[in-house]
Amino acid sequence: MKDKNNLIKEKENFEIGGTKFLLKTEEQRVLGILIHYFLENIRNAEDKEIEYAKKLCYKNYLSYFGEEKLSKIFSEKNIKKILEISGEIFSEKWDHIYSEYEIYDYENKKSYRIDRIMIKDDDGNGNGEIYIVDYKTGSKNDEQIENYKNLIYKNFGDEVQNYKVRTKFLEFDIEY
Repeated sequence: MKDKNNLIKEKENFEIGGTKFLLKTEEQRVLGILIHYFLENIRNAEDKEIEYAKKLCYKNYLSYFGEEKLSKIFSEKNIKKILEISGEIFSEKWDHIYSEYEIYDYENKKSYRIDRIMIKDDDGNGNGEIYIVDYKTGSKNDEQIENYKNLIYKNFGDEVQNYKVRTKFLEFDIEY
């Protein structure tokens, strides 16, 4: 007869078709998707946007996390932490904001999705700023965000030649 600790361990780790799954790892993956979904529904971090984004998250993820965990994830403390980390990305200074922006690499015939890209056109004459943001709740890959920057220059060439392109990882450590 298996003891209680072994039974708990078996419930947390299981194999399907030779692939080992860790429930905690899967929960972290879905948490990342949840935070992405929350942030993609926010433009300037106004209270009404935050409430709307939270409602969407509850609607789509309640059955996965449950009300108690979602309440902890979207606690006032965590929301404040998310907004503080995000800094100027929710500023009203941006002329154009795109969430989940798809960009294509014609050379490698591959499509990428940028979490958030903001554009500020300073003078209407091809000068300005582009800010590429990648949200992370797990590991980050510096090459990934640098690739996004290079693709902007490749795909838009002369149109963005005089634009300053910045990149940033936003790493979130959500307590729940």
